[in-house]
Amino acid sequence: SVIPLLFYVFLFLIFILFSALAFRAHAMGNMILISEEQLPELHEMVVDGSKKLGLKKIPETFLYNSNGLMNAFAREIFGKKYLLLTSAIIEINSEKQMQFVIGHELGHHAAGHLDRKSTRLNSSHTV
Repeated sequence: SVIPLLFYVFLFLIFILFSALAFRAHAMGNMILISEEQLPELHEMVVDGSKKLGLKKIPETFLYNSNGLMNAFAREIFGKKYLLLTSAIIEINSEKQMQFVIGHELGHHAAGHLDRKSTRLNSSHTV
């Protein structure tokens, strides 16, 4: 019958919604929002890169504790774009390296790699 299928689809959509809300709550509660006031050099790199790639909105960018693991990734949840950088990334030796990492992640947004229309399996891409 169709009713059980619709019930499971509804449960799945509720799960997706709560997962997105949980991610946002975790990010805002446990990560540092990179802005003009906090880590302005990184914020400027994100803004410049976003403009160069033609992004209409600057992704919210967060820095989180990675216990020494260096990584970065892009994520899109319900049309809102995010960049997440690990705390170890601050240790990158040169501005050009940092611009490359940020540009790479912004490129996922610019190329549409995170759009639901272009990918169905994974909502994040890592370096």
